Amino acid sequence: MIDDQLLIDRIRSPRPDGLPIVRGSAPVTSFGDPRSARVASVGINPSVSEFCSSKKGKPLLEPAKKRFADLETLGLDEHDVLTEEQALSVAESCDRYFDVNPYWSWFSPMQTYVMDPLGVSYKDRTAVHLDLVQWATDPVWSRIASTAVQDRLVDGDLPFLRALIAQGGYDLIVLNGRTVVETFRRFGMFEVDHEDKRVLGGTTRSTLLAGTVGGRRALGWTLNVPGQNLKAQKQGLAEWLSSSAPRG
Repeated sequence: MIDDQLLIDRIRSPRPDGLPIVRGSAPVTSFGDPRSARVASVGINPSVSEFCSSKKGKPLLEPAKKRFADLETLGLDEHDVLTEEQALSVAESCDRYFDVNPYWSWFSPMQTYVMDPLGVSYKDRTAVHLDLVQWATDPVWSRIASTAVQDRLVDGDLPFLRALIAQGGYDLIVLNGRTVVETFRRFGMFEVDHEDKRVLGGTTRSTLLAGTVGGRRALGWTLNVPGQNLKAQKQGLAEWLSSSAPRG
């Protein structure tokens, strides 16, 4: 069972200096309800679009379009420390993410090619999405030039993810993309018992992995489902998931 205090402490943790964290944002502890989900997907970190408009200067989303409780919602400045009550309101906004205004252009491919074959859904709270890093960054992860900056973000946030997975009642953990798979392996979090390099569709070869994360069944792949327009490959992944996922 996930302890509210784990979420509250993560959200209240000091905002690190010198890192490209989106101004006005709060940590995203989950996309959806981490308590009810049977399957948890894992990505890298929240998009700047989760908090900001595409308008010049990237202002925070207007109140009617906000996806999470942010510092503007809470009436706080950049380095103010949240109260426990304020942190809980942020956590609750994370729980309600798919009920409000989800960034569906990112999550739709994950639902279609990953969750549908597994028989679960983000929208009905049988699936949840978690990230290696809970802070949204600007620039986006792939455009952060310094690996030292990326490493600092991962080092600071991975302990929370590890604890959240340990407390969650997940039947299956799915790791989306090379960065996530390699990070889990580097930190000894993904015990791989089967690895297969194959062409899922088209001509591009992908690596598919099966094993355990925290004693739970886990599947991973090097294809970045939302970020690559490779329909044949994604369909091949969906077929692999349908045949590889634990049943019952």
